[in-house]
Amino acid sequence: MSSQDSEVAAQTPSPLPVDAVARCTREAQRDGIFAGVTSGLASVILGSKVFRLNRNATILCGVVTGVLAGYQFTQAFLSSNLARLKAEQEKQPTSDTPLWYVGKAKYFGLRTSQI
Repeated sequence: MSSQDSEVAAQTPSPLPVDAVARCTREAQRDGIFAGVTSGLASVILGSKVFRLNRNATILCGVVTGVLAGYQFTQAFLSSNLARLKAEQEKQPTSDTPLWYVGKAKYFGLRTSQI
């Protein structure tokens, strides 16, 4: 392994824990379902009252809008949750960092990634 490979290996972050990623995914799915249902209901109300669509077109409009909005919101919430998880993981000290140095870093307001 060359020195360039070891530098790249040192810069790559450790993988995220599987259970935390599963929790982030589940939370994103829950929030996406809620966003999809509410946008679908809003679409049905607008379709029937404002656009005066017939019953079948209104139902189709609500279902399509709810599914698409739910998918988009799920993807957005998932990326947001994973970014927050990565930020929390970077704040945690590594196992090879001495405890006295971590305490000093916290005192001076340094992140553990700056140590």
